[in-house]
Amino acid sequence: MLLLLALSSQALKLPTVLSRRAALALPVACALPLAAEAKYRASLAEMKGYGGSPVVDQMKESSTVSTALSFEQLVNNSKKQQEEMLGREMNEEELKALKEKIRKFYPTAK
Repeated sequence: MLLLLALSSQALKLPTVLSRRAALALPVACALPLAAEAKYRASLAEMKGYGGSPVVDQMKESSTVSTALSFEQLVNNSKKQQEEMLGREMNEEELKALKEKIRKFYPTAK
């Protein structure tokens, strides 16, 4: 390894004297790109729902959440929490949007 460093440093016209820290850090720096693992990233079209892929379809299927609470209990709990956070009562439009949001994330709530 040191021979390789010495040859490459001569080719680049760098001094051949390396500190211990630099000599020890080089193998770690070379191994980092090999350890990185690529994850699937959906395209913008897939995120907006214009195109699909098996990975995105699988993520959508596994995102369904179930609960033991009824739909009305979920609405009442969320309404109470929102009103405490806002410091005022919710109007009809906000309540309608809240119900739509709950229905989207808890489609099986009765």
